[in-house]
Order: sequence, then structure tokens, then C-alpha cells
Amino acid sequence: VGVHRYTFPQTDRARVLVDVSHNRGLAVDGWVEVVDDHTVRGFGLYQMNPLVAVFTGAAPGDTGLSPLYFHAVFDTASRGAGTFRDGRGSDGVMRAEGNDIGAYLDFATREGQAIELRVGVSAIDVDQARRNLEEGVGRLSFDAIRASARITWNEVLGRVVVEGGSDDGRIQLSVSVNGGNSGG
Repeated sequence: VGVHRYTFPQTDRARVLVDVSHNRGLAVDGWVEVVDDHTVRGFGLYQMNPLVAVFTGAAPGDTGLSPLYFHAVFDTASRGAGTFRDGRGSDGVMRAEGNDIGAYLDFATREGQAIELRVGVSAIDVDQARRNLEEGVGRLSFDAIRASARITWNEVLGRVVVEGGSDDGRIQLSVSVNGGNSGG
């Protein structure tokens, strides 16, 4: 489950791509569907690279075919949509199938307008991805989730006591640990 935020200039051509083909490995199959002016859902089947096991903790041999379903909801209505396959877009075509696919939604935006996208995922099906989204973040905003994550981050790191070393070494450690939480 995650929340994305995209900020655009004033334009009637702001576009967000939902690329099903580039994920956890080589895309083998999939489908994507623009359900309505707020919602996209789909499925990808990926041949996971064995190196992924090193970073995900998967057991050797668990990096074969891996399904991933998603259900994504924008907080702003799109003014147009389409899908793409093999690098070619199709305005108004709301479903694509294959291994090199995705969808796009177009928005008219004001200067600095942010569009948020909430995404639920599941290895079971798209309905479970939707439930995971609803249970995971519901209608919380990007800023609310970021604030909550910072509180949790600080609570966990507040338990750590660093002793010894030089001032420079402690500063370097602090920057290294907090660099992943800079959040901007």
C-alpha cells in the first residue's frame, strides 16, 4: 500500500503513467484497466530476477513467477485516459493485455497543483488489492501518512543510544541513518 503525490505546473496536459511492465522483474503477462475517471486496476506476472532474493529475503528458488495485482485511486478526476502496449498509446482504449502495457490518465492542473494516487497491492487478486488499500490508508492524505511515518521513525530511532566515537563520526552516522527519511 502506498500513496504517491505528483505536482504539476498549470497545464491541460498533465499525464500520469501506470506502467505495469516495469516492476519486480521481467514482465511475462498482465492486464490493466481504467475503471473510471479516478480508478485504475490491473495485474502483472513477473519473472523475478534471482538477485531480487538477495534484497527481499526470499528463499533461493522463490524468485520464479510472481503475480502482483493492484488497485489505484486518484484524488482528482481525470479528463481523459487510455492505455499503451508495446510503446504505442491508444486514447480512449480502457483495457490492455500483454507483457509491455500500461495506462495513462490526463489531468488539467493549476500551477503547483498536487494529484495524489493511493495504491493497494496483493498477490491474491484485485479485490484483495482494493481491500488492502482501504484498510491500509483509506482516505488519508500524503501529508498525513508522511507525518505519521515521521513520528514512528522518531519513536524507533529514539530508542538508539550512540556512545563513543568522534563528533564527526556521530554526525556521519546520524546523516546516514536519517538520509532515508529526509522526506523533503
